[in-house]
Amino acid sequence: DVPHTCGISVDDEKAARDIVSHLLAQGCSRIASVSSVTDGIAPWYSQARTRGFTRALQDRCLQPGPDWPVNSFQEAESVAYALATGPAPLPDGIFCFQDVLAAGFLRGLHRAGVRVPDDLLLAGFDNMDIASMTTPSITTIAQPFHELGREAVRLLISLLRKEIVGDRRVYLAHELLIRESTTRQTKGVSPT
Repeated sequence: DVPHTCGISVDDEKAARDIVSHLLAQGCSRIASVSSVTDGIAPWYSQARTRGFTRALQDRCLQPGPDWPVNSFQEAESVAYALATGPAPLPDGIFCFQDVLAAGFLRGLHRAGVRVPDDLLLAGFDNMDIASMTTPSITTIAQPFHELGREAVRLLISLLRKEIVGDRRVYLAHELLIRESTTRQTKGVSPT
């Protein structure tokens, strides 16, 4: 959170913990992250998601895997391809801090012959359209964007009317959307 501000958002830290907990529940034990950066600086939401990522793993006495900060689909694709074709073993789970980064990472892994979810699990954040358009579709955190907008307008009106004095942070509920990128099929069982 940014100090001395008012705002409406989901609890990015809690949402990150939820999605990492899902990866852990699916059997992952070596989870890495792909964080968001802009001009080399992590935005506030990326910092909160990093805290949630780290705490979810520490709760299970696990060390966080590496973090690969990227700022675009293309950079995520390049990093994923380089990692997948390099000498170091890949983690078994990857949490991308934005869906567009997850889609780029997915593409880079696919180019290198890594199969998601068979070889590793991948999750994103934001529930952008691209998350449901990829193959496999990407497990993500959905934010209530319309409600966030409505609450932001209400907050702005209250500020203009001087009904609110000081900091005010309102958190709305997020939703974990489990999709194909974290769902391994049991051999011999067809999906329903």
